[in-house]
Amino acid sequence: MTPAGTARHRDWPTYIGLGILGVVAVAWSFTALSDLARILGIKAEIPLGDRWDSPRLPVAWGLPITLDVLAIIATRMWLQGRASEDAVRYARRTAWAAIIASVGGNAYHGWLTGHGRVDVVIVSAVPAVAVGVVVHAAVLSSRGPGAAGEKRAAGPGRIVRWRSAVVAWWEMRKAERKAADDRRADAGETGRTPGRPPVPTGADSNDVIAADLRRLNAARRSEGLDPLGRDAVAKRYAPMGSTRADTVRDLAARPEPPARPRIVHNDEEAAG
Repeated sequence: MTPAGTARHRDWPTYIGLGILGVVAVAWSFTALSDLARILGIKAEIPLGDRWDSPRLPVAWGLPITLDVLAIIATRMWLQGRASEDAVRYARRTAWAAIIASVGGNAYHGWLTGHGRVDVVIVSAVPAVAVGVVVHAAVLSSRGPGAAGEKRAAGPGRIVRWRSAVVAWWEMRKAERKAADDRRADAGETGRTPGRPPVPTGADSNDVIAADLRRLNAARRSEGLDPLGRDAVAKRYAPMGSTRADTVRDLAARPEPPARPRIVHNDEEAAG
């Protein structure tokens, strides 16, 4: 007995319409596929009795039974979702393969009997498509809020899962970029870059500090970063005030002066 909380209204006109449509579609597809099998040479019959006038079962009927019934059973098993996850996945693949094969068989029958006319091929594929649609709709409409239905209703949809995956990937990329920026900031503002000469301090001359800052800003520009600001310069070359930091930045912004050639005097040449 169905509990009152889970009672559902059955839409009988919909069920009746699905039943009529399903019978017509299956009969149409059955006729087309069995005729296709006979056209392809499968004309044997299996007698159902010992008398000469006993009924005979055409072997050609096996093609529509194999495809359409397989599609119905696999689709029902797939959509009900009561089996294991592997079984449901296998049923889904089997259902699609059977439906596609049935549609292809009906279309090929229309191509053979219609002498290659495209409109006949399209019309011939209708019953197989209708069979898949009817079975799909019937199972979905009759499925109650059982374990499988509640699991599907409670679980996130495909679009929600894709959006969550994209958001997670974007957050990961932001974290990676922030970590890289922090490493560059540590190396550029505090001078802890391995393998580099020691960073000048406020005790050095402005020219020495400007030369180091000019090299550092050139490296930052190559990475698409802005030159160090006044506060960053004062922090890097501490102790240094804001006024001197502006002076050093102005010096670093100027082109590096060319190295002056060394003049050799005559007495040095003689000594050499």
